[in-house]
Amino acid sequence: MITRADKGKTTVIIYTQGFTNEVHTFLAKNNFHTVAKGPTKKYLKFIQKTLKQCDKIISKRHIKHLVQKKFNPSYTKCSTKTAQT
Repeated sequence: MITRADKGKTTVIIYTQGFTNEVHTFLAKNNFHTVAKGPTKKYLKFIQKTLKQCDKIISKRHIKHLVQKKFNPSYTKCSTKTAQT
């Protein structure tokens, strides 16, 4: 895999299989797991409901600007750093 380095204006070449193994090892050691369904929609609905209940504190006009109608959850890119021995 050829990619841009995290810092600087350099390009790095990474062995794909080694990189994949490092990522899987990191995820396993740090108790990461895959979720079947992202929680973003659930939390967004909860926030919208809560804001609507605050109509005495926050005007409907302001609530409209606080609620995000269309959302696009970001996907995290993963990179690992290895120490050279």
